[in-house]
Amino acid sequence: MESELLLLAPRFEALLPVRVANRIRAFSKENSVLPCSADIAIWYALRLGLLDPKDTIPKLVNPISAAAKAGRVSLVANTLVSILKGAGGAAEVYEGKADRLLSAAFGPGIIPACLRIYYEARS
Repeated sequence: MESELLLLAPRFEALLPVRVANRIRAFSKENSVLPCSADIAIWYALRLGLLDPKDTIPKLVNPISAAAKAGRVSLVANTLVSILKGAGGAAEVYEGKADRLLSAAFGPGIIPACLRIYYEARS
């Protein structure tokens, strides 16, 4: 899925301040992957309908309901929920960076649409 999100990176980067977009491009060129924060931000923008998926959706999403398979149900949501392991860990750091990218691209008003629930794994 990450490689498909990489295809959407130019569309997302075009919405960012040049300095921020250049940092993402440099990281991607050096590492052949998106930074985790950009990966998260692009996925969230896609799910919230802020980024046009064009021809990438069939490769990113495997619909399971009959309505989704028939194209009668949109992928777009008003709010998205992410369930993530470990509050205060790496996931929370990258989610925070993704919020900053989303705010830079779409304004801070988009952040309340991204709900995160953190859990602690039992040992």
